[in-house]
Amino acid sequence: MYTYLVKSTAKYGIYLGLFLCFFTLFMWLSGLDTTHYHIGKKIELGISIVPIGFILFAIYKMNNEVELTILKRIVIGLTVGLVSIGISAPFIEIYHQFINPDWFEAVLRINEQQMEASGATQSEISARLEQLQANNTPLNALVSALLSGGIIFPAIVSLASLLFILSTKNAEQN
Repeated sequence: MYTYLVKSTAKYGIYLGLFLCFFTLFMWLSGLDTTHYHIGKKIELGISIVPIGFILFAIYKMNNEVELTILKRIVIGLTVGLVSIGISAPFIEIYHQFINPDWFEAVLRINEQQMEASGATQSEISARLEQLQANNTPLNALVSALLSGGIIFPAIVSLASLLFILSTKNAEQN
């Protein structure tokens, strides 16, 4: 049964992973991640609903086919999350290394400007920038993506689905 769930819902992870890749390119090509950062930041907040939508849609579609227990919902969420990370994480690494190798310099510049605007001291700014540089490794990025986008977030969304996607079997019994 779980093999069927994984096979049936992996496509939503593929769609989500591809969406995240294209969204990254869109943000870069439009300058919304650097030049128009104030707008891009708002778009990124709004777009964070997209992964929720993919996970909930996968659960909704499977709910029409099989009775979904809590564990089955979590399997669906993890499938969508991990498959999407399997696509988007390698793309992001390629993006960082080859497409936009200066991306991190822009991150540092934006952080420095924000801290200066908030009245931080030069030593606070330097310490923060050094911390960002020390944590900027491919391994840290992969672990962060796996934990947050591939496991924790999908599991939480899957559990939250219990609130508004009722089991078809349970609804028929009432």
